[in-house]
Amino acid sequence: MLAYLSLGEVNENRWYFKYVKRCVTGKNPIRKYYYINLSCKTWKNVLLDTVIPKIVEKGFNGLFLDNVDVVDKYPKFKDDMTDLIKDIRARYPNLILIQNRGFSIINKTAKYVNGVVFECFTTYYNWSSGKYESWSGNDLNWVNEMAVKLLRLRSEYNLVIFTLDYADNESLKEKCIEHAKKFGFIPFVSTVNLTTLR
Repeated sequence: MLAYLSLGEVNENRWYFKYVKRCVTGKNPIRKYYYINLSCKTWKNVLLDTVIPKIVEKGFNGLFLDNVDVVDKYPKFKDDMTDLIKDIRARYPNLILIQNRGFSIINKTAKYVNGVVFECFTTYYNWSSGKYESWSGNDLNWVNEMAVKLLRLRSEYNLVIFTLDYADNESLKEKCIEHAKKFGFIPFVSTVNLTTLR
């Protein structure tokens, strides 16, 4: 059973926010979460020494590492994010680690994780229009290029690759599933608020 752990953002409602408040560097305008200055050693120390031990104590045997792709917004933190994932693996060698996206550093982090989630592989939720939409054109080409990259890494590091798409009707859900199966990935489809999962 995996526990959720955001590596690049933090919500002020998290019980450990008061310990890492000094590490925030901006705010996500959509999700109302704070971006983390990954060079702030307090962030790494709190995760490694306090947050993850509490997760393990509750019986979880793995972590879903989210918001790794914050390094796309803050490229200067790429090495810090890579080091954080490396240190989590070193400190907790028996935990299952599943990385969500973070493709700009996946070549360096693949050796430390057990699997990767490709969120928004086929579809995405357009927050401006309030609609579920499919990738097309250059965006879809980029997605498929990343998929081929993941296939190579899967072969090299024995990774499990999942997809997580968002859809609100059966036709769109089937499109997501078929696209994932084309690459041999394990598909999941949900609504944007993750109230259902297929």
